[in-house]
Amino acid sequence: MIVTPEVPLPSSLPLWKPVQELLLGLQKPDLTVDDLIENMKQISSICDLSDTTSPDPRGLETLRLIVETQFSADERTRFLSRTLPCMARYAISLKELKPKTKGFR
Repeated sequence: MIVTPEVPLPSSLPLWKPVQELLLGLQKPDLTVDDLIENMKQISSICDLSDTTSPDPRGLETLRLIVETQFSADERTRFLSRTLPCMARYAISLKELKPKTKGFR
């Protein structure tokens, strides 16, 4: 028999409400790359379940670099105004969207 480990989702954490509020902030119409990175750092800090003392921000700085230098102005606008808000909406709905099967809590 295969044992499936339980995967803790952010929506099962006691601090889910502040995470939802930060995710709502990612949906504001005038979102900047700085806003994105700051919100994501806060979300990462709240949701980090690792045994290290602080999350590694390098991934977020890489995201900043990509959005600021690799995206065209149109791509950056689309990412910040359409793609990211859509992702945030799904993340906010995680509790309702998570599979009902064993392995997720």
